[in-house]
Amino acid sequence: MSCEPTPLQLLLVEDNVADAELTMDALQSTGLVNQIKWVKDGAEALELLLGSTMPATSRLDLKLVLLD
Repeated sequence: MSCEPTPLQLLLVEDNVADAELTMDALQSTGLVNQIKWVKDGAEALELLLGSTMPATSRLDLKLVLLD
């Protein structure tokens, strides 16, 4: 049995570029996150979550959604 953490895939909803970059840097420095999808507003997040903007083969297996 492995004690390694399971990498997370998450969606970051943040309209401020500086805040988004700071958040992504902090999350990636922990080594727990292997993929972060960043969108700038709720409408964009809903489009992504409802599957209208990504083909089924490239959708994220999201474990966490962070909202600003």
